[in-house]
Amino acid sequence: MGSTFVVGGDEGIVYNETIGIQMYHYIFIIILMLIITGIVIIVIIVKNKNARNKTNNPEYKADNLFCPKCGNKLREGALFCGKCGEKR
Repeated sequence: MGSTFVVGGDEGIVYNETIGIQMYHYIFIIILMLIITGIVIIVIIVKNKNARNKTNNPEYKADNLFCPKCGNKLREGALFCGKCGEKR
């Protein structure tokens, strides 16, 4: 499987190739996990930012759930009244 050889001439440092390859696998897995964690954190931040924008947007306030002209209850996200056609 793996070969053992001496690195550094007279120093006599022994390097096992199999251990080196295994180490690269562990490093690769750690880097991959860090990348995935970073992506998940970015997605969570973007979703929270979008949720905050919706609650701060006047179109989503509770007093805008009714048509200003006829008083009909509006559907969430509706731009016009379904009864009289008035713009929200």
